[in-house]
Amino acid sequence: MALAISALPAFLFMLLTITSFQIEIFFGVVFFWLLLSVLMVILLLPFAWGFYNQRKTFGYLALFTVIFTLGNIAAAMAAYALF
Repeated sequence: MALAISALPAFLFMLLTITSFQIEIFFGVVFFWLLLSVLMVILLLPFAWGFYNQRKTFGYLALFTVIFTLGNIAAAMAAYALF
């Protein structure tokens, strides 16, 4: 999460200097990483559900999902900055 927050100023500055081609690339990368995030969460749901049944709390699954998604958004921003 700290990585995502620290990337925010650079991300906002990047938005001020974009072209239409860069917009297409950016949304392609973000869509790919979000799709990968959703796929990974779906694939890991059975394991998380077993953990939920054992611990009787839903917070761990929610926390995992939020951290994984934010991490992938940060990775998408980094990939866009590199390429």
